[in-house]
Amino acid sequence: MSGKILGMFSFGKPESSSTVEQVSDTAYESKNEKDQYEFNVVDEEAGSTSDSGFTKEHNTEVKQGLKSRHIQIIALAGAIGTGLFVGSGSGLATCGPAGLFTGYLILSLMVWLVMNQIGEMVTFIPIPGQTTLPALCLRYTGDESFAFAAGMNLFYAQALIAPSEVTAAAYVIDYWSDINSGAWITIFWVCMVCLEFCAVKYFGEVEFWIGLIKIFTITGLIIVGIVIFFGGAPKSDGVLGFHFWKHPGAFTEHLTGGNTGKFLACWSSVIKSAFAFILSPELITACASEAENPRVNLPKATSRFIYRMIFFYVFGSLAIG
Repeated sequence: MSGKILGMFSFGKPESSSTVEQVSDTAYESKNEKDQYEFNVVDEEAGSTSDSGFTKEHNTEVKQGLKSRHIQIIALAGAIGTGLFVGSGSGLATCGPAGLFTGYLILSLMVWLVMNQIGEMVTFIPIPGQTTLPALCLRYTGDESFAFAAGMNLFYAQALIAPSEVTAAAYVIDYWSDINSGAWITIFWVCMVCLEFCAVKYFGEVEFWIGLIKIFTITGLIIVGIVIFFGGAPKSDGVLGFHFWKHPGAFTEHLTGGNTGKFLACWSSVIKSAFAFILSPELITACASEAENPRVNLPKATSRFIYRMIFFYVFGSLAIG
C-alpha cells in the first residue's frame, strides 16, 4: 500500500519497484524506531505535559486546584505566624527594639533572594514530583546524598513546626479562657487532620480565609502601633515616639558588655527572627504542582509575596519596638 502511494505522488521518471520497496522498508523501520521513544513536552503556559505526536502522558497524582489568590495568601500567611506574634517578645527583651527591627530587616532581604531563586526553578518545570525541595536539589546538583539530606531536613522542620504552632495557638487562647490547653490542642489537631482529607481546592479556600484573618490582625497591630506612637493610647503622656529606643536603649547588651554585647544582641536577633521564616519560601514549591496555570500564577505570587512580607515584618517589628 505504501509503495503504491509513493508511486502515485512521484514526479518525473517513475520509480522502479525495487526502489519503492526500499523506501517503504526504510519508512517502516524509522516508524519502529520512533515508537521506541517517549516524548513529554511541557506546555509553556500551563506547565503540564502535552501530546507531542508520539506518546501522550499525564501525571494524575494531584489535582491542579489552587488559584493565584490561594498561592499568594498561603505563602504570605505562612510567613506571618508565631514567629512574629509570639517569638518577637523574647527577641525584644533580649535584643532591644532596634535589634529586633534589624534582625527582621536582614532576614527579609535574605528571604527575598531565596524566593526569587525558588520561584524561577519551580516555574521552569512546574510538573508533579519535580517541584519538591529534594527534587530541586537532585535536578540542579545531581547529588542524591544532598537531595536526601535536604528532604530529611525539611521533614524534620515540618515535624517540629506543626506541634509548635498548635501549642502556641493554645498558649494565646489561654489568655482569655480558663479551659485546659490540651482541649484546644486536640481540637486544632482534629481540624487539621480532617482538612487534609479534603480536595485541594477546599484546602486552598480554608487557608485563604484563615490567612486573611492573620493579615488583618498584623495590619491592626501596625495601625495600633502608629496610634500609640503619636500618643493616641489611653492615659498617654503625649507623643510616645521612639521612647523605648532611648530608655532603656535601642540595643541591649547580650552575654557581655560594651559594643561587643550590642553586636551579639543584634546577631541574636537575626537568629531569633529566623524562626518566623521557617518553611515560608518552600510553600511556593509545595503549591507549584497543584496550582492552576503555574507558569503565570507562580511568578505573580512570588513577586507579590516578597513586598508584602517585607512590609508586614519590617513595619510589624517597628511597631512592636
